[in-house]
Amino acid sequence: LNFLNKNRKRLAYDELLANQLAISIIRNFNQKQKGIKLVNNSKFVNELINNLPFQLTKSQIKVWEEIKIDLISSNQMVRLLQGDVGSGKTIVSLLAMMHAIDSGFQVAMMVPTSILAQQHYNNINNFLSYTDIKVVLLTGKDKGKSRIEKLNLIKSGKAKIVIGTHALIQDDVEYNRIGLVVID
Repeated sequence: LNFLNKNRKRLAYDELLANQLAISIIRNFNQKQKGIKLVNNSKFVNELINNLPFQLTKSQIKVWEEIKIDLISSNQMVRLLQGDVGSGKTIVSLLAMMHAIDSGFQVAMMVPTSILAQQHYNNINNFLSYTDIKVVLLTGKDKGKSRIEKLNLIKSGKAKIVIGTHALIQDDVEYNRIGLVVID
């Protein structure tokens, strides 16, 4: 029994090591790829933080500061933000979105289901109720005139945040100036 436990621990170690090595290789490759460099300080981020109905946790602040370093560098950012349900991943993502918007870009948030897209749309609109930032919800359920209106808002750049499902990457969706994509 003790022999099996040692083997199992070794296998788990090898899997974790392989995963970390793969991430390191990808990160090293991405460091060589040039990306969009965002503004150093974002007025929009500071306003969002000041208008939140709660205080950010130390962990959220720490992660945001790490993401901000990536956003203001000239390298591409590929990052996995992992946490339990309710840990604040969405608000940290929204900080990054606001930073991109303040730098003159649009942002997209792609989620797996229409229900989750609607939830994010509602939450983000609530968080941004003090602004005039246009948020658009685009899913496969959008048809006809409604879809055309949304596509025009996206193409013109009036829609600063576009939330949706796989509908965000269809051929007829043209972004004006996309600077950040969040995948949930």
